[in-house]
Amino acid sequence: MTQVISVPPGLEKIKETDTVFSNGNGIMTSHARAKVGSILSSKESEENSSTEVSDLQLPSFVMQNERGIFIHLESLVNREILLSFLNYIFGEKYYFSNMNYTGITKILYDFEKTKTDFCQNMKKLGKVPEIKIASAFKKFDEKRISLYRKPIIAKGGKSAEYFFGPAYVEEIGENGKIKEVQTKIDIDEFIAAMWDQDIRFGLEIKDIQQAIHEDKQVRITIAREKDPTVGKDAVLEPAISFDIKLGIKESSGSKADMLMYEQSYLHIEKDAPLYKKIPREYGNLGWTIHGKQIDSEVPKDFSIDSYIGIGVQKETRGGTEYLVSVYSGFPRIEEVEITKGKQKVKQMMKIHVDERKTFEKGINVRESGKINKDNDFQSGGDISLDISGKNIFADQNIEANVYASENISVKGSIIGNAHSNPFSGKYEKYGALPKGQIVSDAGNIMVKGRVYSAYLEAKKGKVTIVNIENSVLIADSVEINGDATNCIIIANTIINKKKMVGCTVISGKKIDVAESTEKGNFENIFGIFSRDLTKDIQQKKEALEKEMTSVREMESRIDALVIASFQNMTKYDEGKRLSLIRVLIDILRDSKKIHEEKNKPYIELYKKIEPILIRSGTNWKKLENHTILVAKLSKEIGEETAIMESTQQELSIEIKNIQGTTHMKRVKFLQNRELLSLTIKEMDHIISRLMITGSSCSVCTLENIPAPTTGLFHWKPV
Repeated sequence: MTQVISVPPGLEKIKETDTVFSNGNGIMTSHARAKVGSILSSKESEENSSTEVSDLQLPSFVMQNERGIFIHLESLVNREILLSFLNYIFGEKYYFSNMNYTGITKILYDFEKTKTDFCQNMKKLGKVPEIKIASAFKKFDEKRISLYRKPIIAKGGKSAEYFFGPAYVEEIGENGKIKEVQTKIDIDEFIAAMWDQDIRFGLEIKDIQQAIHEDKQVRITIAREKDPTVGKDAVLEPAISFDIKLGIKESSGSKADMLMYEQSYLHIEKDAPLYKKIPREYGNLGWTIHGKQIDSEVPKDFSIDSYIGIGVQKETRGGTEYLVSVYSGFPRIEEVEITKGKQKVKQMMKIHVDERKTFEKGINVRESGKINKDNDFQSGGDISLDISGKNIFADQNIEANVYASENISVKGSIIGNAHSNPFSGKYEKYGALPKGQIVSDAGNIMVKGRVYSAYLEAKKGKVTIVNIENSVLIADSVEINGDATNCIIIANTIINKKKMVGCTVISGKKIDVAESTEKGNFENIFGIFSRDLTKDIQQKKEALEKEMTSVREMESRIDALVIASFQNMTKYDEGKRLSLIRVLIDILRDSKKIHEEKNKPYIELYKKIEPILIRSGTNWKKLENHTILVAKLSKEIGEETAIMESTQQELSIEIKNIQGTTHMKRVKFLQNRELLSLTIKEMDHIISRLMITGSSCSVCTLENIPAPTTGLFHWKPV
């Protein structure tokens, strides 16, 4: 006879956290087993009939009502407590009627995920997070226990098999004799019987039910081990695209530059994310058919700090670790070649952010396309495309035009063409494109190789070169450590430490040449540029005297009118009359001075003489303009006089060794302009005048400076 029972009163007092209930391995302690057993024994001694559902007393995580038996997942702390409860039920020869094997298995062998997901879903639906595990508890009839055979454990223990067939139980007949009666095994009893045979996981319920239903002899696999799933190693993943895109960059105009690529290099701003760490993911645990845990292989992990290079730091954003740039620049991956199997592959070691972009194979059509950004660039090979940037560093030759807002450094040579010379006129005449124009807007230019047929400009900086030929130099300061041949050099300070041949040189301050040599018809011409403002100063002095005369005449006339009209104020104006008008002009210009106490007498006087001035036809505004012009001319005369005196002291020419005809001329520019402020056209005009003996013009006068054909020469203005 099958008996329906409930968990006895008192079991609810055994808490999930009570160590008496479980030893942590899913096996009840002897003390707990004795306690629970005594409770059940006392209950069995009561009525043999079913207990009302409302009278059941269950552990806090188990509930029973007219709908069945439920587990309240929020009250279940861990899987070990549930395992101990199941061990107790099956160990006392009870089983679950209409057992929810799938639900119990999920809770028992995937506890954390099942609890979290189920509780969250139930809360969203506004329901209690409880799972039905059975309809009722039933006593396992001892007569039926023998129906269930021992399973066959496969080699290695990864699965279990079972022989199914017709089942018989013994009963006492009407004649008092024992007879065998055919019966069917029960799926719920089967689960309990297999649990008792240590099959705790992986029962193939559908296959078992099919075998029970067919009720014939068959051997099937009833349980299978679950292998652990492989986890995922932690990886470093790009947070931006490092791909090079050599498609033509779109242009807002009607024409696209076929040499300007979409992305031939990557430039990033400060704090830009470069890489992010994808944390490792642990695989799911595996379980043996005996319910023993099989650990998955621990995924590999790494410290993102090991990838930090120059210009890179670690930041955590939204719980994710990133490598970010410390400053704006160009990302660079440091790699090492390793052997993987039979192949050699590159492995990233560190990520750097360089303040300058390096093109290892040069800046050209194939490697970079045109670059045009306000950043630092370095070319490992030749530069053969026109470029612009902030600082440009060339490890090899330059065969193009280069513009930099700051410095240009060239380890190789600069090779241009005749059209780079702005004074030759060939560019306009033949329409050819110049090559070799190297311009620094506010920095220096340094070239370690040769300079040939090029144009170098650094009006606010210094040009330092070794040897130069057929080229133009315009800079604040020029230093040539080798020879200069057939060049035009325009600079405030010019130093040539070796030989100069066939050059035209214009300096605004100092010329220092080791040797001046002629070669055939190529002779050196040296011009020292200065501002001759004598004529301009004289003209301004004459204009000043004229303005001052007009002011004096108007002031005298006004003074006479004041004296004639206010004889009684003569004493008051004693010593003041000659400066009266200037004082009034100064006061009336500033509204604040009008209200100052000390100026009130003058304002009162002005109010009295204003009608007289009007009647006499005196033009007050004209007088004010004359006075302003006097002040302006006086200031300009003083400044220009000081400029002439100071610039005269700075001028010098020194040639340590003259070998051949050398022309020396002093260029007196008739405007208050510095040498490097002149336009190319104005410079070309002066160069033309230097080449014509004794030639002067409306903007400058030229004076010959006698120079020897051999020996040392030194000149300073008298």
